[in-house]
Amino acid sequence: MKNPFPKSVIIFAMAIAITACNRPVKFDKEKWRDGDGISYKMRDRVLEDLLANYKLVGMNYKDVIRLLGKPDDTAHLKTSYEIINTLAEYNPKNKPVYKKNLELYFNKDSIVTRTAVYEHTDKKGPYSLLPKK
Repeated sequence: MKNPFPKSVIIFAMAIAITACNRPVKFDKEKWRDGDGISYKMRDRVLEDLLANYKLVGMNYKDVIRLLGKPDDTAHLKTSYEIINTLAEYNPKNKPVYKKNLELYFNKDSIVTRTAVYEHTDKKGPYSLLPKK
C-alpha cells in the first residue's frame, strides 16, 4: 500500500503558494506606482492596506497626488486610479473584460469627501461586437 503523505504534502504546498500570491501587501508608493502606464502589478494587492490604513477622506488633492501619483482619469470633482483592466491584456479566448478602479470624490475645495472601489465585468467579452467568421 502506498503512503498518501507525499500527495497531501504537494497539495498543501500548492494551496499555500496559491493563497500567498493573492495575499494583501502593505501599501507603499513604489508598489502602487509600479507599472507601465497600462497595467499595474501590485495595485490590487496593496489596495486593501491603503484603504484600511490611510485616511484618504479629508486629504487634499495635492496630498493625494503626493501619495498615489497622477490619476489615470480625472473628471469634474473625481479622480480615478486603475487597479485592474483585463482589456489591456492579450485575450485570445474572448474572456470577459474586468475593470477595477479606485475612485476619489472631491468637494469644491479639493478635499476628498468619499472613496469608492468600482468594479465592472463586460460579460460579453471585449470583441463580442465583431462579426463571427
